[in-house]
Amino acid sequence: MASTERWCGLLKVPLNPKSQTCFSVAASLCLSPSSKTLV
Repeated sequence: MASTERWCGLLKVPLNPKSQTCFSVAASLCLSPSSKTLV
């Protein structure tokens, strides 16, 4: 459940250059079947 809180935290972050990068990475992890392993 901790991972879910982290995803929500990334979504709540304002639209900043760094936040966009983190969001794109988070989206890639969500789409990847190995996301659970990375988290």
